[in-house]
Amino acid sequence: MTTRFPGTLRELSANTTPSGSFALNDPKTTDALCSQSSKDFGSRDFTSSRGSTIESVATRGTHMSPHADRINRNVPVHCTDMVGEISDMFFEAEKKNRRDPNFLQRQSQVTEKMRAIVVDWLVDVMLHKFRLHTETFYLGVEIMDSYLSVASTSRAELQLVGITSLLLAAKYEEMWAPEIRECVKITANTYTHGEVVKMERAIAGALRYRFTVPTVHPFMVRLLQVTKADTTMTNAAFFFLEHAVMDYNMIRVAPSLLACASLYLANVIMRKPNVWAYEHQYYGRHTVDEVKPIAQELLDYCNQVKSAKYQAIRRKYATPKFSEIAQIALPEMI
Repeated sequence: MTTRFPGTLRELSANTTPSGSFALNDPKTTDALCSQSSKDFGSRDFTSSRGSTIESVATRGTHMSPHADRINRNVPVHCTDMVGEISDMFFEAEKKNRRDPNFLQRQSQVTEKMRAIVVDWLVDVMLHKFRLHTETFYLGVEIMDSYLSVASTSRAELQLVGITSLLLAAKYEEMWAPEIRECVKITANTYTHGEVVKMERAIAGALRYRFTVPTVHPFMVRLLQVTKADTTMTNAAFFFLEHAVMDYNMIRVAPSLLACASLYLANVIMRKPNVWAYEHQYYGRHTVDEVKPIAQELLDYCNQVKSAKYQAIRRKYATPKFSEIAQIALPEMI
């Protein structure tokens, strides 16, 4: 199994895949590693608009790297010598993995609301039943959406697609994936063992066994790491990110930009004086003018969901374990 590096990007940097993985095309990182004198996350020419909350690049030098990884350079598990190359690869991969944002229009029985209900249910399954890693949830939703974009699915099969997608994600991410009988039980025996196996085959075949894709999770983890976010800030960022994944309209947005918008909102509700600082822009590779409109759209959705039937995310983040983020009053505008 690929070693789990706390707070770093690791799946796509490995030459091997986790036990039980279906990934056949894992990219390999190069041996040309970044050093202190070179980029530690890739270079890019950023400019900030007048009146933005971004610190002027001129005051920090000519597009200087903040070198946020230096603090961990002597800790091998953080892979500071290759994290820049890994991050570059993620940003390149997300450009090639864009999905049609209108794929549900080709489904005759599956609607946006039905998809949201399944995602909401998967949050409950992750938290109370299977207790899987966070990245498994995001990959599971990615697999489900990818399958729905290429295969017609009936309303009766949608829950089966959801739980099977989570099972496939667990086989990719986890050391011990749930057993099929557990997946059957979690659906109140709506489906049989054979139906889960058949759907597993159908999804893997439709996606050509390509499950190594850049989800929103590694982009968020990277941003939280380089900004040295504490537990409360981390929970706030993931509160918004889980809502972003549930919102079908956000599928059109690149994963890196979704992660930036979620962190932006977390900084807002945590009342940070500089909600999109130089470090955010440098490592997130998105300016405040790109981030703020998406953040406002995501905020509107979070406020709208308060009165909806699907409340699993809010229940999860109303608990002390997740810093009671859902109890914080959200603004209407940012």
